[in-house]
Amino acid sequence: MKQRWTLRVGECLFCSFRTKFTPAITFARPFTSTPLLERSQPKSKPLSKRPSGRFGDGFRTAFDAKFDEALETALKEFKYALPPSDPLLEKWDSFYRRITSAARIKLVGLPQSSNSGVLVNIRAQLVDGFKRAGPRGIREELELVHKDLRNQDMYGNPHATEQQKATDFRYPAEWYPYARSRQRTIHLHVGPTNSGKTYRALKRLEQAKLGFYAGPLRLLAQEVYTRFNAEGIPCNLVTGDEVRTSDTPPRIISNTVEMVSIYKDYDVGVIDEIQMIADPDRGWAWTRALLGSRAKELHVCGEERAVPLIKELATLMGDNLEIHHYQRLNPLRAESKSLNGDLRNLRKGDAIVTFSRINIHALKSAIERSTGKRAAIVYGGLPAEIRTQQANLFNDPDNDYDYLVASDAIGMGLNLKCKRVIFQSLVKNTKNGLARISIPEIKQIGGRAGRYRAANERGKRSDDEEENVGLVTSLEDVDLPFIQKALDFSPPPLKAAGVIPTDAMFYRVASYFPPDVSFRFLINRVCSVSKIHPLFFMCQPRSQLEVAGFLDRCDRLSIEDQIVFMAAPMNDRDQALMACARGYVRCVANNTSGRLLDIHEINLEILEQPVSGKKDYLNELESLHKALILYLWLSYRMGGIFTDRTLATHVKEMVEERMMRALTEFSANAKLRKDASRHRQMLLEKQSLNEEQLLANAQFSGEAELSVGGEADSFDVPMEEDASTASDGEQSAIPHAYTAIKWAAVVAVVALLKYYFGGARNTSERLMHSKVVMITGGTSGIGASIVHDLASRGAQIILLTQHAPSDLFLVDYIEDLRQSTNNELIYAEQVDLASLHSIRKFATKWVDNAPPRRLDMIILCANTIKPTRYGKPRLTPDGLDEEWQVNYLANFHLLSILSPAIRAQPPDRDVRIVVASCSSYIGAEIDLKRTEGIVSQPKKSTTATATATTTTKNKSKNEIGSTKKKTKRNTSATSMYGMTKLSLMIFAKAFQKHLSSYKRPDQRPMNARVLIVDPGWTRTPGTRRWITGGSLWGLLLYLITWPVWWLILKAPEQGAQSFLYAAMEAKYGRGEEGGWFIKECREFEPLRKEVGDDEVAKQLWEFSEDQIQVKEKESAKRRAVEKALEEEERKKREEAEKKKADSTGSSTATNSTGSNKPRTSGGKKNRK
Repeated sequence: MKQRWTLRVGECLFCSFRTKFTPAITFARPFTSTPLLERSQPKSKPLSKRPSGRFGDGFRTAFDAKFDEALETALKEFKYALPPSDPLLEKWDSFYRRITSAARIKLVGLPQSSNSGVLVNIRAQLVDGFKRAGPRGIREELELVHKDLRNQDMYGNPHATEQQKATDFRYPAEWYPYARSRQRTIHLHVGPTNSGKTYRALKRLEQAKLGFYAGPLRLLAQEVYTRFNAEGIPCNLVTGDEVRTSDTPPRIISNTVEMVSIYKDYDVGVIDEIQMIADPDRGWAWTRALLGSRAKELHVCGEERAVPLIKELATLMGDNLEIHHYQRLNPLRAESKSLNGDLRNLRKGDAIVTFSRINIHALKSAIERSTGKRAAIVYGGLPAEIRTQQANLFNDPDNDYDYLVASDAIGMGLNLKCKRVIFQSLVKNTKNGLARISIPEIKQIGGRAGRYRAANERGKRSDDEEENVGLVTSLEDVDLPFIQKALDFSPPPLKAAGVIPTDAMFYRVASYFPPDVSFRFLINRVCSVSKIHPLFFMCQPRSQLEVAGFLDRCDRLSIEDQIVFMAAPMNDRDQALMACARGYVRCVANNTSGRLLDIHEINLEILEQPVSGKKDYLNELESLHKALILYLWLSYRMGGIFTDRTLATHVKEMVEERMMRALTEFSANAKLRKDASRHRQMLLEKQSLNEEQLLANAQFSGEAELSVGGEADSFDVPMEEDASTASDGEQSAIPHAYTAIKWAAVVAVVALLKYYFGGARNTSERLMHSKVVMITGGTSGIGASIVHDLASRGAQIILLTQHAPSDLFLVDYIEDLRQSTNNELIYAEQVDLASLHSIRKFATKWVDNAPPRRLDMIILCANTIKPTRYGKPRLTPDGLDEEWQVNYLANFHLLSILSPAIRAQPPDRDVRIVVASCSSYIGAEIDLKRTEGIVSQPKKSTTATATATTTTKNKSKNEIGSTKKKTKRNTSATSMYGMTKLSLMIFAKAFQKHLSSYKRPDQRPMNARVLIVDPGWTRTPGTRRWITGGSLWGLLLYLITWPVWWLILKAPEQGAQSFLYAAMEAKYGRGEEGGWFIKECREFEPLRKEVGDDEVAKQLWEFSEDQIQVKEKESAKRRAVEKALEEEERKKREEAEKKKADSTGSSTATNSTGSNKPRTSGGKKNRK
């Protein structure tokens, strides 16, 4: 049966109007500690249906289509709602392009540039609005975006320098002067899991008079708190939502890492899991604890890959560093076989890891049904107390909880007495889709196998105890090879530590903006203008941005209160939790009572319902538990408003008790287990297909996954069919394994062929900022790719196009280029290469300037080719063959006029002229009679005959470079195209000699060099027009055979690589030789000897000059005649209009004079 998927993209209709009809007065509801909550006018809330699992690509496509449609509607309504005087109407086109560009961004694989970061934030903002309230939500977000852009223009950009100084991250170690004033000793304990590194650090902490422990999770802080108090050492617990104090003055403070005090002196401090300092979300907390804790002796525990970074930070802080290395107390190895999908192969003490809450419950029921034994469960959504209780049930050997089903929370949250860790899958769902877990995560989770002893055990292992070997395997065969490789792989070292803006930075930046500025804008502004030290990086503010967007839609808060809520434990994917958070914000904004029973959004009614093992009931309990944790968290920071801390703690304990009973009910209910098992089978079928696709892509893409620290930490594992299984005739564990392998081989061959035909890649780099680059053919094909790359590097681009700068296409093209490259220095000049007069007009204007204009590079990419089926040449207005004039003569004419400007450039400037060639020059012959279309014309016109007679002075001159042996003349389109490319190469060599022969007034060597580039066969519009022959049938044939052309022809970006190599390679900026011929990013010698023949070059140069002189004279005469005709026509029109005006005046006078005479019947004709 096909699974039906649903999604709640926003609130229901009732919820959207709920706040409008809620009375302003507050009410109180009674509360008792009995199992039932007593309330006047009790109401029962239906259990909310929340989506689960991952939606397929089809759903995402449908969602994008609905989002795009809603965005267009919202943009139109937003524009119509603007008042006529709004300045945005004048810039609407730019605003519209910015919004639509942001909407088209795909979040997966996006390059992290500053421009794309702004667009990503806008897209996320629009999508959040659409999910919340559809088109209305998008309109609301558009208003915020418009407001933010206006604030940036009015208050941000004018004070950008001051704001950069206020957000200076270059010296984070100096933020903690008290810690820098004392000489600390840092003990770095590094080793794999189960090596005793944390145990040694805690033993030292036991001996301290005053110390602290900082753990990554609340559960670890609770374990340390329980351990020290059990040993008689007074210890306090401080987490974000809970504070427990001992009766006697404490010696130890057990914290979560975010709660470490940097304002108190300690003797000893312990920071656990230091490799989390490079976490893109929470790394700032470890950086703050390491840099700012005021402990004389600081013990830091973590993985080996953190050593180089901690060394750098210790040197930066001026602290002493001692490194202690540890080895694992027992071996850890991957098994040679998986469970083959059979849960009956489980053994006592096994822990199976999966990454979905639904899979956890489904696996629990399937294990209990298959084995008859109980299974404990642990995942992040469970309260820490219940996770501890479930872990203790699993660790206790005297009960029937033989197995554990857990999420990746066990990797850092629990010490478990498990003998073997089994991965149900290595692929998990993320916000960006399916992703394989990283190698450090595999080693961290797998390291829980074969623990030296569990957290609730004390003493050492006895000698007669069996060997404790940690085993790691997978449920299915497909994941085992990767696990085996991962356990032997060493991840790269960490490079940087995470930081986040301080509260003072937000205060200082907010002072430059009006009070009503959105909090989301402030966060983006602080992150965008800040400067960071190379040893640090800015943590991703996505969670803060989500909370900020939520706060901007709530009642207005002060900047101080917004900063407090920004750090609160909130998740915008939990609608019930966010509804409670909205109630908390209302209490703070209105400064009203924050009693637990006065906040109606808290779903206390769920406690009145009977305990059930249904998933919806568990979801409601989890949401209520999170809401209570948030209330407790706020009560420690805003105690004057949220006063029911004791009651909230009691309700939290009741929720935890019901969650335990619900989990037990789930295990005991056969119907629930059956439904969950059926759901699991459906999910596994879908997930197996997703895994095959993901792993196949990873195998052949050649791209390594990124670890937490941002370095490559993954590798590709080839998938092979199990020969033994196939020989026994059993069904393979991988669905359609043979088909997958067969198609994988085909894909590999195609990928290799595509890589081969793609050609070489440019690896040279050059600082292009402020370089002035003039380019022809820069609006399509290879030229467009060159322009985009150089503009992205900061070069100033001058596009020579046949269109006027006011042409709408050209305006949009340049505007898109400026936005995509973040470069405003892109301009266009009208130069029609089919008109010699247009070329001279532009070039003369460029040269006629004092001092000479800067010119760093000229790239001549423009060319045209006649379709193969057209034998008749196309003539330009100058009467020349179009291919000859555009491909060769226009370049000759342009460079000849610009030659003084090139030679006048300063001697320290690296000037390069890059011309485009093609391999068709190899078989070309130079027949200059064909340049005016004489051969292909059946009858010579008078003008063509006269021109040919003038320009063709002798036979030898018309056959430059031809062989002595007479061959049949080739009059095809390809031969003309090849002749133009051969002529251009000859001229390029000659032009280099022309430049080199010039003696500069400063006696410095010539700094201009000519390079000839052959890009190879490329899939450009000209190539496509030549292949199709300019016909519809040719186009149809091209579309049918398109896979072949896609394979063997380069993309324009690949064809541009040799041009970029010629523009950036350093060795071409030295010497006076020039004239290099480049193909596939390497130097080659031309295959035609005419290219370097001085005599041939001289004849071609003289012919070109004579032809240009004759054609320009004819063009001047033609323009003069046309101008005279236009003047004569204008005079005729003026005389006609004058006569018409006179006749109209006389007619009017006659009518007025004869108006008193009697009228006769009939017209003038009838009267005659």
